[in-house]
Amino acid sequence: MTLLLALAAIALPLVLAPVLYPGRGGDDRVTEP
Repeated sequence: MTLLLALAAIALPLVLAPVLYPGRGGDDRVTEP
């Protein structure tokens, strides 16, 4: 269970970063306004 929590803690920021901060070079879906 601890491993799952660790993976979730690593994966969540990677998934949410392009959504919260579009256009920072991490994702190409939201580069154009």
